[in-house]
Amino acid sequence: MATKLKETQNSPLRRIFTPITDGTAKLLIKAIPGIKADHITYAGLGLTVLGSFARFMLPEKLLSASNISTASLGLMLFGVLCDGIDGAVARNVEKPPGYHELEGMLTDVVHNRLGETAMAASRIFAAGLRRDPIGIFLATVSGITSPLPSVFRALSEAEGSKVDESGNNPIAKLGTRVPRAIFAISSTAFPQAEINDATIPIQPIADLLSTAGNIAALVERYNVLKRVRRGEIQKNLSENDQYFGAERAKRLKPYSAVNALILLGSATASLMLMMK
Repeated sequence: MATKLKETQNSPLRRIFTPITDGTAKLLIKAIPGIKADHITYAGLGLTVLGSFARFMLPEKLLSASNISTASLGLMLFGVLCDGIDGAVARNVEKPPGYHELEGMLTDVVHNRLGETAMAASRIFAAGLRRDPIGIFLATVSGITSPLPSVFRALSEAEGSKVDESGNNPIAKLGTRVPRAIFAISSTAFPQAEINDATIPIQPIADLLSTAGNIAALVERYNVLKRVRRGEIQKNLSENDQYFGAERAKRLKPYSAVNALILLGSATASLMLMMK
């Protein structure tokens, strides 16, 4: 007999930040007539990519290494914050006739992930410059496994089963959106720290934790998918939500393959340059 999967709510952090993003969205809509959620999505991606590669583009003759890292951190933070603001703009802006909200939501799916690809590639190249093969390996594995929990969440929701956004165990929580973003942003901006003449390898540690979280979340969501397909879990999503899950899966699966190729190529190039 199928059991009913308990209804899940948005994560606590999402509930905390929703009033902030909604307020920011209303200010933007008022200040910039005609603004659309997609504009915020594209701006967020641009800021994230710029922040990811700031250390390779900004000359230390103009800024010190610490200032470059701070600028990188700020750009990526604003880029990721746009992920919440674009949804708030979509909720508050007047929709044109015939517009369906799923269109904007699906545009958002892969653009958010492209920022994660950029951050992972940046960490790979930075590890190569440090001549750190372990850092290269962990950044690559973390980046490749990053989208996989979302793929299986989308597949489960396409089958009609709601998936807990925040994870059901402490390790799986590390593989969800907010912790993953914290690990990625902090370790991309500050791959290592010097404390009392000791070097702290922030990037490899963060990528190791993120990889563990990604795998735990992947296993958790795969088990939900397996159970719902066996009929062990009662379906609890509308047809509209199932359609959205299926469409997300269609976009995330090819993105995951391209993401893996980009990061494996980045790792190979970094290792070859490191051996010269």
